[in-house]
Amino acid sequence: MEILYIGSNGPLSTFPLQTLINSEVNVCAIASDDFSYNNTFSGISIINNTSDSVTSLAQISNIPLIRLTENYANNTDKIKAFCPDLIIVSCYARKLPDSILAIPRLGCFNIHPSMLPAYRGPTPIFWQLRAAEKNMGVTLHRMTNKFDTGGIVKQKSVTIVDGVTQLEANIIFAEIACELLTECISNFANSCFKETPQKETFSSYQSFPVASDYIVYIQWSAQRMYNFICANNKPGIYFICSVDGKIFKLFQALSFEATGSLQNPYLIKGKQILLNCSPGIIRCQLSTNPL
Repeated sequence: MEILYIGSNGPLSTFPLQTLINSEVNVCAIASDDFSYNNTFSGISIINNTSDSVTSLAQISNIPLIRLTENYANNTDKIKAFCPDLIIVSCYARKLPDSILAIPRLGCFNIHPSMLPAYRGPTPIFWQLRAAEKNMGVTLHRMTNKFDTGGIVKQKSVTIVDGVTQLEANIIFAEIACELLTECISNFANSCFKETPQKETFSSYQSFPVASDYIVYIQWSAQRMYNFICANNKPGIYFICSVDGKIFKLFQALSFEATGSLQNPYLIKGKQILLNCSPGIIRCQLSTNPL
């Protein structure tokens, strides 16, 4: 079976691709719009072999690489030339046109890090952690001309422990994605897979987060606030919290207690702050940058 893979960078794209490369199927080509070039030699762009991207894996594994552009007309002919039986997509933010979806005889299938139909959209991990979602997971589904709406081939749940970073969370979801592919690939090869239609009554969609989506609330549990801040803590990101009319700029979550409470809504100790949550107490690093 010939598989064409479409992805970008990060574990959610590279881990499943590596799983396919290590399997008995043939990855006939890799397509991406994220080329990880970091230097040149005699005017020729060189791909960084150590970067976490599908372009690196294409070069390392000697697999043909297609550069996707906004003009899909050229891409369509290039993809057709490889005669793929199946297209697998993971972490590709743009919608594929019908001209590409119609190429493989088995269809195009996407790896989506949520239990669809919930949390459709480009950043489902962010929104699941923000909502303290208990039912997180990964879905392998058919791609259609609408984002994240096609029939579900298989889903697998995932457990996120307290305090994971964004990278750690992505790796956890990526490992589950690899398990899904491993379990489904032989069914694809034998054309014996089944699809379950998504139930629109349970669907939800969230777009890219904006600054206001990083506001945190003492009405949340301390555990929820701690996990959300830990998963999104990176340079340039801070978390606004309003308490008794005062606004605090949180930079990092240090620890939390699931139960207990302070005598006052908050307590400042040097550059750290303790906040009463509902329930529990969280300890955070205060940002020194002004609002």
